[in-house]
Amino acid sequence: MGRYAYTIDNGYLKAWVYAYAELPKSDVTSYLRVINYKQIKINAPDNNFYNADLSITVDVKGLIAKIDYSLPAGASDTQYLGKVGVGIVESTDALRFQNYPGYSAIVWQKASRDWIEFLQSTIYPIYGAVGGYFVPGYDTVVTLLQVANQSVQAAECVNGIYKVDFRNIRLKGNTTYSIYVYIEGKARAVCLGVAESVCEVDFYHHTPYIAESENNDPLGGRGVKILNYNITFKP
Repeated sequence: MGRYAYTIDNGYLKAWVYAYAELPKSDVTSYLRVINYKQIKINAPDNNFYNADLSITVDVKGLIAKIDYSLPAGASDTQYLGKVGVGIVESTDALRFQNYPGYSAIVWQKASRDWIEFLQSTIYPIYGAVGGYFVPGYDTVVTLLQVANQSVQAAECVNGIYKVDFRNIRLKGNTTYSIYVYIEGKARAVCLGVAESVCEVDFYHHTPYIAESENNDPLGGRGVKILNYNITFKP
């Protein structure tokens, strides 16, 4: 059984991906990518490109939990992938940011051993690196500003405030951009005959609970939220 859920609550984007493999034999995978964004317009005297620095501060609260077994007569197994990313894109269609010019970076990502190949460089390539966006010296720095309570029962956990600095980028005058944050989750559960398994990527605090209970969220909240952003134009 594969399930997912998502919502936006008080500005926090929340997402939950769940896979449950039942006896006697099953293989279940569930996947979701959701995004929240703000639109801005670069007001300028012309449509030329302008050099700028962009900083985005984001709150990230979530965990990955699993239950599986390795037994002589059979086994159950789980696989997982969780990502949180931010960026800016020249489009109002932020969900498909990879199809438009812009800049993007990974804030947090974790994967099980089987899916390590799906992890990405912290700094994405510049999307649409033509027509003025590429600048020699462009770079991105991700800084953890604050750490809060963790879950000791979870396979992976994140609870902190991150600042992402896009330095020496180029933005086009009189153009609408989307500044976005997204959650991507993928969970797989496999049952091979004697034991069931379950896996979740949980930025929602959603039932059924694996690493917590209904009345006890060790993170004190879930989801991702852009707390603030700042664009500084340079000569």
